[in-house]
Amino acid sequence: MDRVETIGSSDAPLPVGTGWWKLFAVAMLTSTTVHLLVFHPYYFGDELFNFAMADSSGGGFLETFAKLNSYKPRLLFNGWWALISTADLSRFTPMLISAAFLAATLAAACVLVQWRDRKAFLLQIVLVLVIVTCRFGAMLPFDYVASIIEFSSLAFFLFGLVVLTRAHFLEQARMKPGLLALALFAAAIFSHERYVAAVLAVGGVIGLMGLLRRRPEGMAWGVILGGLGPLAFVALSKMISVVSLSTGTAGLSVTLGHDTLKAAGIYLGNLFLATSQGHSWFFAKLPAEPLSTWLVAITGVALLGWSVDAVRRRKCSDLSLYLFVSMLALLMIACLPGTGRQEARWLFPAFVLFAVMVATHGTAWVRLVMLGTMLVANVAFLQYGSPEKIYNIVASSQARDLSLALNHVKAPGAVGLLIGEREPDVSWMLGGGGFGPGLSTTPGVQFSRINLPEGVHVFRAVDDAKAQLGLEPDFGVKAVGSGSYAFMTQRELRSATTADVPPLTALHRLGGDGAWQEWTLRGLATEATGELYLTADADGFLRVPVQQLEGRRLVYRMSSLSGRPVQARLQVNWMAESDRFLSAAIQVVDVGEGGKDYAMFLAPPVGAKDGLVYVTLAASNVTSNVHVEFVGIEP
Repeated sequence: MDRVETIGSSDAPLPVGTGWWKLFAVAMLTSTTVHLLVFHPYYFGDELFNFAMADSSGGGFLETFAKLNSYKPRLLFNGWWALISTADLSRFTPMLISAAFLAATLAAACVLVQWRDRKAFLLQIVLVLVIVTCRFGAMLPFDYVASIIEFSSLAFFLFGLVVLTRAHFLEQARMKPGLLALALFAAAIFSHERYVAAVLAVGGVIGLMGLLRRRPEGMAWGVILGGLGPLAFVALSKMISVVSLSTGTAGLSVTLGHDTLKAAGIYLGNLFLATSQGHSWFFAKLPAEPLSTWLVAITGVALLGWSVDAVRRRKCSDLSLYLFVSMLALLMIACLPGTGRQEARWLFPAFVLFAVMVATHGTAWVRLVMLGTMLVANVAFLQYGSPEKIYNIVASSQARDLSLALNHVKAPGAVGLLIGEREPDVSWMLGGGGFGPGLSTTPGVQFSRINLPEGVHVFRAVDDAKAQLGLEPDFGVKAVGSGSYAFMTQRELRSATTADVPPLTALHRLGGDGAWQEWTLRGLATEATGELYLTADADGFLRVPVQQLEGRRLVYRMSSLSGRPVQARLQVNWMAESDRFLSAAIQVVDVGEGGKDYAMFLAPPVGAKDGLVYVTLAASNVTSNVHVEFVGIEP
């Protein structure tokens, strides 16, 4: 009995028998091991959104299911999370679901390789390693919303391709495999709407080949397979969704334009040439030179060699056509949000389809060389790149560390305020977000209920604590290093979050030793005492690296010269690469007579490189003046 027959009869639409179950068992063991390596029991981010929707819907399964589908009718994906959230299941459950769908993806990929080459055991091993180490999926085992939607939709789609390939559907379109493929493609679409494009592409290939070969049944099945699932999803979206069909990730609208083409160029380089263009919090950045150049060069040579070998064979299999057009369709969908919002996981399904195409097309040794090159590139990214900066991984680690801190050490109060972490990431980690009407959540509510001891709550904003509990925070939680948190008393918390604070000692003066020599002063003059005379028509600023400001208090020592309070601004403009403005942190204070310290806690946004620290009055029409003794930061 040959290797194809060990996983089931070639007459069956799907692989069955002991050989198939052994293959799936090995894939499940591999997948579960990968998931367990990074598992922790604390929900975070979009995982908490599902629990918030369950609470707002009264806790019933059907009500929660309907609420989740009002964003997008991802019926199968939302069904999993409606069950998890309404039953208050532990995080181990979505981990197992995610692992099972990754195992199904690996098994389907191996079945396609076995169908192509009966003696392809080594190719299967390398292919599994390539998929498991995929740099575009590095964050998936950390975030079960992302992983379940990616793994489940891809698994359904791959099994649809298995059915079409085993049935030689381009040669003979038959009812039984056609209906099974239709069901599997619909499952992929109703897990993730991205597969509307991939299914349309595969249906287009079947319909076009039926037209070229003058086979009416092929044309009909092309329309059925490519059209029914997408049309059903669009119709259901129109009926129950509260957002438009053009809404993409995080509630953002997607459009075609120049930026789409730019994103396409970036993604093509990342996928085929092992580049890593994009934001570091979405992508694992390329290792440092010269390794990055060598990776691109080696990958380019291997890709060229495989492409030449594949073209020389001339004959293109059914599977290669399916894989090629669906890969391009998924790439196109990934590019729609443009360069402003890029996520590595959007390339994961395209990468897997490309890897399967490599493993099933060409001379055996050329396929092995190309897959080996892809594996080396993945390992280099994971080992020498920066996957730890990807926001899902950062948030997962934060949720674990914060939950451990509050579960193992008795908190000094009941209502805590988390300070010192970057926005908007920390609010998202705590379960905050907004996706449309009735789909907004408050950071900290579900995080505290699910992850923390009973009676302990953590919020990001004082107003959130007041709105949810009617109480002000009575303790603080401050990040003091990687994975470490420290409690703050209510007095220390107020000192850190209130502008008017007692005089501080041991401050590091910004911009020189009292003469303001490093500041850019516009219309301002310093006095012999080293103080700055601040007027309404003048200001000054100092560029400071973000590392010197992050997680610290910025302190202004100022006094009013008018005999009454004067409004001044504590202000930092956060700047990214190429001096691009990101956001501003501004706090208006009433400066009184006598030298007092006014402080603002600094939490720069993601991507900030520098902070422009300003000295300025609150408005241009202020007639009174202020002395600024110095501006400093806590050491």
